[in-house]
Amino acid sequence: MAIIKSRIIIKNFPYKIVGLIIALAALLIGYFTNRVFYSVGILFAAVFVVTTKNWYKEIRRDRFLASFLLLPFIVLVADLSSNGIEVISQSTFFTKLTLFLLPLFITVWKPKAKETMRVHFALYLLLMVNLLYSFFHFFLDQEQVMEGYKFAKVMKVMSLNDHIRISWLSAIAVILAIRDSTLTTSKTIKYLLFAFILIQVIYLHVLSAKTGLLCLYSSLLIYSIYLSYKSSIKKGIITLITLITLPIAAYFLVPSFERRIGYVRWDFSEFLSGAERAGLSDGNRFHSIHAGVSIFKENPMGIGFVNIQDTTNQWLMINKKFLSTTDYILPSSEFLIYAVGGGIIGLFLLVLHFAMPFTYKEIWKDSLFPSIYLPALVTFMYEIHFEGQLSLFVYAFFVFWVYYLAKSRLIN
Repeated sequence: MAIIKSRIIIKNFPYKIVGLIIALAALLIGYFTNRVFYSVGILFAAVFVVTTKNWYKEIRRDRFLASFLLLPFIVLVADLSSNGIEVISQSTFFTKLTLFLLPLFITVWKPKAKETMRVHFALYLLLMVNLLYSFFHFFLDQEQVMEGYKFAKVMKVMSLNDHIRISWLSAIAVILAIRDSTLTTSKTIKYLLFAFILIQVIYLHVLSAKTGLLCLYSSLLIYSIYLSYKSSIKKGIITLITLITLPIAAYFLVPSFERRIGYVRWDFSEFLSGAERAGLSDGNRFHSIHAGVSIFKENPMGIGFVNIQDTTNQWLMINKKFLSTTDYILPSSEFLIYAVGGGIIGLFLLVLHFAMPFTYKEIWKDSLFPSIYLPALVTFMYEIHFEGQLSLFVYAFFVFWVYYLAKSRLIN
C-alpha cells in the first residue's frame, strides 16, 4: 500500500512547475551573483523546453524568435569555414546558443499576467540588492571611489562588476515599474513602485554609467511621446520637462555624475584633438571601431569570430603604436563584430534579426516595447552585448520578455 502511495505521489509531482521555478530563480540570481547559478538556470531552462510537447513548433510561429537562431548559426559557420573543426571549442557559438534558448524558453513557458508581475518584482528586488551592494562598497572607501570617477571608473556593481548591463537593466526596470504602477489597483504596491522608480533613477545618476543613462532618458522620451499622443498631452509635457531638468539638477547635486560628465568631455576632446594618448576610455572605443572598420574593408567575407581579438590586436599594434596592450579591446560595436567575424552575410543576418520586430504592427501600438527596444538598438552601435555569457542575458531575456508581453497583450 505504501509503495502504491509513493508511486502516486511521484507520478503527480509537479516536475514542470518546479523545474520552471528553479530555472527562473537560478537565471535571475545567477545573473546577479555568479556563473554557476546562471549555468544551472540555463540547464533547467533547456530541459523545460525540450520536455514541453511540440516546443519546436513555436519557432515557426514567430519570426523574431526564429531570427535569434541566426545569431549563433553564423558564428558556427564563420568559425568552421575560416579555421576548421579544431577551433570549435574556442568559438563563442556555444555561448551564443543561449541567445536562442532564453527567448524560446519564454515562448514555450507562455507566462500569464500574474507570473509576469512576479518576475518583475523579483527583478526589482534583485536590483535593490545590487544598489545596496554598490553603496556598501562606496561607503567603505568613499574618497577612492569618488577619485575613480575622474578616470572612467564607477562604483562596484553585481554581475561580475558589469556596470554597463546592470545600468541598462535598471533603466528597463524603471519603464516596467512605470507600466506596472498603471496596472495595479493596490495603493501600497503603487507607492512601492514609485519609490523603486525614484530610487533607481537616483542610483543611475550616482552610478553614471553612460549606457544606463542613455537608455533611461531615451526610453522616458519615447514613453512621453506615446503618452502625449495616446493619453494625456499634459502628462507627456510634464515628463518631457522632467527629462530636461533632471540631468541639469543631477549635474549640480550628484558629485559622481558631475565628475563623470567632466571625464567624458575631457576623454572625447583628447581623442578629437588627435592626441596620441593611451588609456582613454571612449578613445579606446573609437580606436577599436577604426580597427574593426579597416579589417572589415580588407576582409568583406569575414575572418571568423574566433580570430577577431588577435586580428584586432595586430592591427592596433601596427597602426596605433602609442596604445598599450591593456588598451586592446574588441571592436566596440556588435554590428562590427558580426561584420568582421561573419562578413557581409553576418552583418546582414544581424540587421535582419533586429528588423524582425518591425514586421509586427501590433507591438508598436503600445509604448512599452518601443521605449525599451529602440534604445537597445542604439546601444549595439557602440557596445558588444553578445560577447559574454552573462552580458547577453539582458537582451536575450528581458528585451525579448517585453516583446513577448507586447505581442501577447499582457501589458494592458
